[in-house]
Amino acid sequence: MKEMPRYRITRKEHAPYPQSSDGESRYCTRCKRPITYLYEVTDTKTGETIYPLGSDCVYIVTGLTPSAISLQWLEHEATIAREEDALELLRKTKEWLTANTDTLTALEKLADGSEHYLPIASDLLANLEKWGTLTPKQTALAQTLIAKTDQYLSYSEYREITNLGYLLNFHIRLGRYDRELLSDINTKALTWGYTVNQAQVIRKLAQRYRKQIATLSPATKNSYFVNL
Repeated sequence: MKEMPRYRITRKEHAPYPQSSDGESRYCTRCKRPITYLYEVTDTKTGETIYPLGSDCVYIVTGLTPSAISLQWLEHEATIAREEDALELLRKTKEWLTANTDTLTALEKLADGSEHYLPIASDLLANLEKWGTLTPKQTALAQTLIAKTDQYLSYSEYREITNLGYLLNFHIRLGRYDRELLSDINTKALTWGYTVNQAQVIRKLAQRYRKQIATLSPATKNSYFVNL
């Protein structure tokens, strides 16, 4: 933890009328001059408190202006808050990991996509890194998806079906029902990935419209890695 600043302004009063009946309290205790702003300065190392001081005498005693002392304390308190936040994040992370080690391992595999791929797995891991934990709903969602892992394609297959879906959507004159079906599958796949069944649907659509695909230029087909 960062060292505590030496001085702190522990009290500040505005006293514009130094000649009033309690005028003695409105004179600087060091130089004895009348002052408008009365500062109390505490030495955090010795515990000594001086009151009242004018702003000039605050500088003479501490080597800092009242504003500079206040700024130091704001920075110090912000540092403490950040450190406390970091400790809380660490506590939450350890607590979540202890209870969900298998869930984390499965999410990492789904984000990697070598066997099965889910785009949302990367989002859940990002939330875990940022907040140190997943909410109960996010954890339940992750576990539900993990239970269905075998239904999803690998990342390489995901890219293949994504490209085929884009080809059909942008270059082929599909029937209304087929276009709505394809659009619905593609939109969901950006978050949830493609299941084996959804991939079969898109491949069947490609077969249904293979005559149109055959008329496309080789450059267009190659850009989508089409192999029908």
